[in-house]
Amino acid sequence: MESTDDLASAASERLREFARLENSASERRPSRGYWWLMLWSAVLIAAYVGVYLFTFGGSTVEQVSERTGGYSATWVMLTPVLTFSSLLSGARERFNIRAKPSPLHWGFYGLVMAGFVALGVLSITGIAYPWWLNVLVPLALFVTMAAAPVRNLIAVSRRSSEPWGRAPLSTASRLMTVLIGAAIGVLLITSAYPLAAAISGIVVMVFLIVVLVSWRASFGLPRVGYQWGSLHWVCFGACALVVFACVLLTTFTSWFTAPYTVAAGVLVFIIMGVAALFPRSDPQREL
Repeated sequence: MESTDDLASAASERLREFARLENSASERRPSRGYWWLMLWSAVLIAAYVGVYLFTFGGSTVEQVSERTGGYSATWVMLTPVLTFSSLLSGARERFNIRAKPSPLHWGFYGLVMAGFVALGVLSITGIAYPWWLNVLVPLALFVTMAAAPVRNLIAVSRRSSEPWGRAPLSTASRLMTVLIGAAIGVLLITSAYPLAAAISGIVVMVFLIVVLVSWRASFGLPRVGYQWGSLHWVCFGACALVVFACVLLTTFTSWFTAPYTVAAGVLVFIIMGVAALFPRSDPQREL
């Protein structure tokens, strides 16, 4: 009789252990917060590719050099993208499981990026191509990158949102948040002045190299991205949009002159400076 009871008790304990493991695995599945980050990544990268192609695609090196700012716009646009990729790696650490894209996804992604590189080569060599490719490539890139996030945002329960916590940013992360705004702001302010743009570009490049090499330091971008809340990501997104808008307006309008880029640079610095003062988002709010 005791043996039967022991077996029943052992079986019950095994079932409880299985249930705990199953619940733990369920909790480690990517949450809505993770998929929102992935969707934002798709928007930012596709926007960068689109703005780059509209700005430089189909234009020869001589034509670009004659514009206000010339190729300095390339570095202005690239800085938020490089910064974002490092920040995102830290934010992803908040989630226990990182979904691995399928081989099919990588195949489509590779084809789209190959198309982007091909259009860049054609522009540099002065070979004309249909203008609509400048629309097709970023659209295809967005669809490729956003498909999984959109599908999972629909499927994943709202209850699985990742809490961001209440603690304020560390001193190092707060300082780096301000410096990110300063770097992007300075590039915008000097973009209309060739000599100043060259000097600021070198300074920002050295700054980014130091920060990227110090990957695991307390002031490294991954650590900053780990601590950022939804408010900080929204502010950074707004700054990236300001950068892209300035590049397009400078290229395609005559009225968007140096005073406007200076004002835009100051605005970016203020946005990130104010964002650095706030603690992370309330844990009850979703990303």
